[in-house]
Order: sequence, then structure tokens, then C-alpha cells
Amino acid sequence: MDHRCSFCRVPANQVEKIVFGSHFNICSDCIRTCLGVLDGEAVTGWNITTSPQRCGNCDRRPTEGYRHIVNRAVYSPRICERCIRVFTEVLLRELPTIEEELQEIIQSVFDSPDQPSDSDGMNDTLEQEMLRAMLAEQDKDGDDPSTSEDSAKDTMQQMRDAMQTQTRQEIEELTEPASIATETSEVETTPEPKSSGRLTSTLQKPLGILFDLGDTLLRHLSFDPQAGIVATLNIAENPAGHTAEDVNKYLEKINKDLIPRREESQVEFHPHIVQRHVYEALHITFDRTPEEVERVFWRAAMTWEHEPDVEKTLLALREKNIPLGIVSNAAFSGTTLWWEVEQQGLADYFRFLMSSADYWVRKPHPLILETAAAKLRQKPSDVWYVGNSPPYDIAGALNAGMGAVWYNRLGAPLDGPDPHVEIKSWGEFLDLVDQY
Repeated sequence: MDHRCSFCRVPANQVEKIVFGSHFNICSDCIRTCLGVLDGEAVTGWNITTSPQRCGNCDRRPTEGYRHIVNRAVYSPRICERCIRVFTEVLLRELPTIEEELQEIIQSVFDSPDQPSDSDGMNDTLEQEMLRAMLAEQDKDGDDPSTSEDSAKDTMQQMRDAMQTQTRQEIEELTEPASIATETSEVETTPEPKSSGRLTSTLQKPLGILFDLGDTLLRHLSFDPQAGIVATLNIAENPAGHTAEDVNKYLEKINKDLIPRREESQVEFHPHIVQRHVYEALHITFDRTPEEVERVFWRAAMTWEHEPDVEKTLLALREKNIPLGIVSNAAFSGTTLWWEVEQQGLADYFRFLMSSADYWVRKPHPLILETAAAKLRQKPSDVWYVGNSPPYDIAGALNAGMGAVWYNRLGAPLDGPDPHVEIKSWGEFLDLVDQY
């Protein structure tokens, strides 16, 4: 089990309170952030999304009338406003965490292995409190009283079933080493072929491979937009004396309107156009090109490093003569992204880099990946796309008819369509390529 908040990636022992769910975990700080975003606060990285994927907890879609929130900075799962309010009720009542209940179940199995447990994964108090919270929330939403209790009970049953499954998995994981030792002591076994994740028969030999950039090839260490704005103001003509806070406030105002439209339409806005709206409105000018101004911001705001073993993997792929490219959803131009790839010493491995900012559309729209396949001179069905984000990378690959490989080094919960295969490391990816 991942003992971190799925929305900020902070370990459980470093947060005030955390709710461990069957699909994701969320801490009290992130719940407060979600409530603020729902109330209209602008929080860097966080936004309300209208793309059609389901809530990671209750499976509802935005079309069912509930706003969904994500933290793009860590590619978090989605959570709907209804689940946020239910979790808020649970935390306010200071209930035990679901993980505490689960640990008690597992411990009871090993303390009294011959005694069947009468617990189904959540104790009566927790279940009753969560049921009351759901009913209260449905009453606020004006749901039909004759159906609200049945709906809440159905949701509770789904959570109960999920907890039972998770409990069995935890027990199997804890008992597996002993059973393996017993089997190998009695029977000489033949090693099984290596298998990588959830491989399906539809994955074909790659004649070309495309990669996402952020948190796939390069690990995103930090993003400090305030530092980027300060750096750009240092090279600007700023007669009104606007501060970085002034610029950021204006930018957040624009993004609050544009980002939901971008998510819904899958159309990307070029950063230089956004720059013009901000700087021209504030009468800030530069004696440098928009590309140079963008680069100044990037260098001050962004910090990156290689994903583990990525260069070793790229070298092996080059030796196999597999053509490679990069396709990234980004609010930065391709020239800036390519500059970073050069700084990281990886540019020689790739034929090209495409930023959505330069190509009008963004993943999961298939057009940008179809164009990338054409640049590799391959059919989409002969190309693999590798990325860390199921809603964007995996959905985009599937929409374009490509092989969809989910790079999931952190073991994040699936918050989008099923990939053809899931990998946890670049070594595992090379094993996968070698199978073909």
C-alpha cells in the first residue's frame, strides 16, 4: 500500500490527517485545498476539470452534475465535489482511518487464524458515520429522499466490496513468501518467462516509440512560478512598477477562465499569446523575443533531472535502431522544451520533440500523436507511446490507435483507461521491448 497522499505525494506521517481509500488516499491539507478551489480560489497546479473521466473514488463523471478536481503538478487522480464533502464529514467527525480498520482486520487474522472474522473491512461505527455523511450530502444536493438512502447504501456496498478485496490482497501478499518457500522445497520449478504488467495481445512490435517528457523521461523536481516572474521582470521595461504578485494575479485570472476551456476542448494555448495578454495589459515590455523571455522564465522556475535509468534505456533503443520522438502536453514552446532536453544530455537520442503549444491540440486528442507517427514515417498501430498519465498519455495513445505503455514508477492508482501494459521502471521497459 502507498502510504502517501495521492494528491500531494506527501507521506502519511508528515500530514495532519489522511484518509486511506480503496483507490486513492487524500490528506486533510488537500481536502482543504479542494474546498478552496471549489469556492473559486486559484491554487497553482490545481484546477476543476471537465474532461470526461470518472471520479477515482465513486466513478461519477462530470456530466452527472459534479465538478471534478485534479492536481496537475503531481498528475493526481480525480475527485468529485461530492466525495470531497463526504471525506470532509469523515475527518470532522475524527473517525478512524480506513487503513487503521484494515490493519486491525489483517492483525486479527494472524492473531486467530482459525477464527473467522465477522468484520467486512469497515467497522459498524465507520460505516454508519460515512452513510450518515452521504445522506446529509445528498439532502444538501436536493436528491429525492426516496432514492437517496438506496444510492448511499449502494455506494457503501461498493466501498465494502473494495475493502474486502483489498484485505484479501494484503493477506495474500503477507503470506505469499511462506507458501513459495514450501513449494520450492518440495518441487523443482522451471522459471517462468518475464512478464511486464498488464500486457495484452493487442500490443505489436514497435517500429517507432514516442515518449511523454515530464515525469516520464525527466523527473519534475520543482516549479516556482514566482521565481520565473521575478526573473522576467528583471529584464523588462516596467514603468508602472508592477510586482511579481501583480503579474501572477493577472495570470491566474486568465487561467481560471482558459484552463477549463482548454481541458474541455483539448485545444492548447500558445504561451506567447498568453504572455501578450498579461504583459501588454500591464504595460510591461521587453527588448527580447518572446522565445527569449520564455526561456528566462523557464530557467528560473523549473528544475528537472533524469528519471532513473532513462539514458541507459535510450542508448539500448538506439542500438536497436528504433526511431524515437517526444510528444508533450505543455504550456511552453517546443524550442524551450528542446533546450531542456539538450541541457539534460538526451537530445541526440530523439528525432524530434513536439509540444502541444506548437500544434494547437493536446493529448488525449489523437491528432498530435497521429502527426508524430507520420514524422516517424510509421503507422500509428506500429508505434508505442509511453507516458505516466492515464487520462492524457494512455487515452491519447488509445485514441490514436497506438500501443499504450503506462510508466508508473510511483505506483499511482489508475485514473484513466487501461493501458496495454504497465511498467514500473525503465529496466522493465527494456524487458518488454526484448519480448518483441
